[in-house]
Amino acid sequence: MAASKQKPLFHDINFTLIRGPQFSGDEYDKVRQHLLDHGGVEVELEPSSQGVPTINLEDTTHIISPDIEFTEFSELERRRLAGEIDQRMLTVTKPSWVYDSIAKNRTQNVRAYNADPRMIFSGIDAVIADLPEGDSEAICGGILAMGGLYKTHLSKLTTHIVALTLDNDVCKTALEKGLGAKIVMPHWFDDCLKLNRRIDETPYLLPNADIMTMKASDPLPYPSVNLTHTHDHREKLEVDPKYMRRETVIFTGKTFFFSGELGLNEKLLKIITDIVIQGSGKIATEIKDANVLVCPWRHGDDYLYASQKGIDVGNLTWLYWMTTRLEWVSPRKFLLHYPRAKIPIPGMEEMIISVSNYNGDARMYLENLIEAAGATFTRALKPENTHLITARDHSDKVDAAREWNTNIVNHLWLEESYAKWEMQTLTNPKYTTFPKRTNLMEIVGQTRIDLEAISHVFFPPDEEEDEDEDVEMADANADAKPKKSMGKGKAKTEEEEDEEEEEEEEEVEKKPAKKVGRPKGSKSTLIEDPTETPRSDKRVSALLETPKATILGSSPPLSTGSRRAKESATKKLHEIMPDVLKFEKEKKRKGGVTHGGRRSHTPEVETSKGPKKRSLPEETDPDPMDEDEKPEKPKKQKKKSMEKVVISVYLLLTSHQAWIDRPSREESDKRALREIGIQCIENPDAHVTHVCAPRVVRTEKFVCALARAPIIVNSSWVDECLKQKTIVDTKPYLLKDAEGEKKLKMNLKESLERAKENEGKLLEGLTVYVTPNVSPGFETFKKIVEANSGSAALFKQVKRGGIAANKEASTSKRLVLVTASKDEKLWAGFKRMAKESGWDPLVYSTDWLLDAAMTQKLVWGDRFSLSK
Repeated sequence: MAASKQKPLFHDINFTLIRGPQFSGDEYDKVRQHLLDHGGVEVELEPSSQGVPTINLEDTTHIISPDIEFTEFSELERRRLAGEIDQRMLTVTKPSWVYDSIAKNRTQNVRAYNADPRMIFSGIDAVIADLPEGDSEAICGGILAMGGLYKTHLSKLTTHIVALTLDNDVCKTALEKGLGAKIVMPHWFDDCLKLNRRIDETPYLLPNADIMTMKASDPLPYPSVNLTHTHDHREKLEVDPKYMRRETVIFTGKTFFFSGELGLNEKLLKIITDIVIQGSGKIATEIKDANVLVCPWRHGDDYLYASQKGIDVGNLTWLYWMTTRLEWVSPRKFLLHYPRAKIPIPGMEEMIISVSNYNGDARMYLENLIEAAGATFTRALKPENTHLITARDHSDKVDAAREWNTNIVNHLWLEESYAKWEMQTLTNPKYTTFPKRTNLMEIVGQTRIDLEAISHVFFPPDEEEDEDEDVEMADANADAKPKKSMGKGKAKTEEEEDEEEEEEEEEVEKKPAKKVGRPKGSKSTLIEDPTETPRSDKRVSALLETPKATILGSSPPLSTGSRRAKESATKKLHEIMPDVLKFEKEKKRKGGVTHGGRRSHTPEVETSKGPKKRSLPEETDPDPMDEDEKPEKPKKQKKKSMEKVVISVYLLLTSHQAWIDRPSREESDKRALREIGIQCIENPDAHVTHVCAPRVVRTEKFVCALARAPIIVNSSWVDECLKQKTIVDTKPYLLKDAEGEKKLKMNLKESLERAKENEGKLLEGLTVYVTPNVSPGFETFKKIVEANSGSAALFKQVKRGGIAANKEASTSKRLVLVTASKDEKLWAGFKRMAKESGWDPLVYSTDWLLDAAMTQKLVWGDRFSLSK
């Protein structure tokens, strides 16, 4: 019996644990001890010459960490880019794998525990219910490819059931046993795979899935997202590290070098170095002694050295954010934490971009990203705009963009163009996918810097290949001279011919070399000449007319030097060809090329490029989504007339009776108003200049818009503008509703005057908690609070830590709970928690918030109190 003793659970596991902000202390020790107790063998990290710890991949079978935000992973990525290791060696497993394996008494499949956020279905254990076989196989394949698992039977581990209805045995069993698995429609997996992002399942949940019961155009609340980390506060350089007074360990093992290009004065440099030292980091005086570089630009010797050596490179925004959050993250996790480029993304400088259906931090982030990419951002959409980035495909801007034939994309197009430093094709369906009941703002800021893609542009590898070839040739030809003097006699003659071919090609290559960043490009080509104009059409024609034999490099090499020259020329030409073709295509796209115009030889381009590269036919195939490839004459004429219109009024209409009585009038009226300079908008954001209402009403739009102090007119003003086909004076049509004002105990004129003084900041610095059962719902009150610069949070249960401590008790002590009688059970808990956190709790009815927003003044007292 002793001989058949069962082996320990982790007997074949050699593990490396990675400490981090979310994985240290007791939790780290607990996981480590579990692994050791069950037969696992720990493999220690190994130091490297650069001071960046490395993982011993030869002995390690499992890398365990809750995320991939650690320096060792950056080193692994560098080694993968260098071809030293395989992609499969980069798998990082979450600590929960250890606990679940012990609970089940068998090692679990690591696929469901992949810590890489790019594995969007990691953690999903799905069962397919009643789908056709083909659909089922496609979904299962997608789940496996993106880090999830699927099974044919239910278990306690099942997280998702994929079904079209609840009328099947799998769903009935799950509901009867109360398994708690989410029953989603297959559309959710389809949309996630199209976007390559994991979106919220709620609109897809059975039995009453929103995607089946609601229209795509129905109102949809903005999702709650935390994007403070994505801001690029270049102007806020003067910081006070008071939040770092106590020492931390976030920079343990990090040695920082600060680039001279930061332009820091002595005082500020002292502050920043203190921040690093207080975080247990060190300061280096030379880049070769550092493993972290902080610099503003993707340029210069320090940046090139650090990037080629795999050292972490970030900007000051990244450093400030880490010290504020007291946690380490990779500078490549968020796009604006990585140094900016001094040059625009090739072609992006011609783009004029506006944004729709994003608000708050998400909107600010996209504005910063557009400018960082080298494009022009406009708040209002105009006929000359080339792109509209939108989170949904329904809004006034979207309608206008369709009418003006403006490209409509989601934010992934911009993020991935920036991440790869190459403008992405609009024919990729990922960038034109808009799920029916999802606001894509919920997945903003999830794109990482693609180090492999940008390396070809900003830090090409050292030119070691030619040197290696010369070493290899030394044995075969002992008399060979050094590289520069190789190839005499006949070889020299052929090499001269090859060099002449290269010179002709290089003349055409200058622009594309900057665009694709060929690996052996010089610094000056990549960075120092951002103003170079597009090459002339004659140069393009010259390249396209190059004989096929030259393009394919089919001439037999007669010497080592000649072969290398031919191979180099062939490689360069093959790299440049896609961009030559893109250039020709972009000339047909509005805003694509400054001196663009259709060329008579375009058909020859399309014919000649077919066999050169597998991806090229995608560029030639017409795509129905790419409308500017085939503009229609009526739309051109329409656009021409619209270009003369300057939008001067942004009008928000609420309870407009004419459209309620005759819905068919709405679209035609909006178009007519736009033609005279009035843009109808759906949301009361900062752009609103006018509000049209039949009376004083407490609708969401009206209440939120008041914070902007707009001109408020009655419905007759709109009718008169349409009648006279011009913007008429608003004075005779200003809204007057004495009865409504009396009923709501307000004076509209005084409210507007106070709104001007408040500048939309009535609730600035105030957090308002809202209970779940308020009518008409939390989202409505959240919008009202945020319209007045406050913060809103949902309060649905009493739990420790549910209310943040009051750190400014001397200036602000009030904490408000807006609630309804149905939520009375939460009141006592809220008051107790608020007092424990240093607040003076106030439990008010919803009328308090509505009255404050309508009158634009705060009133404290028992009038609205629900709990005395």
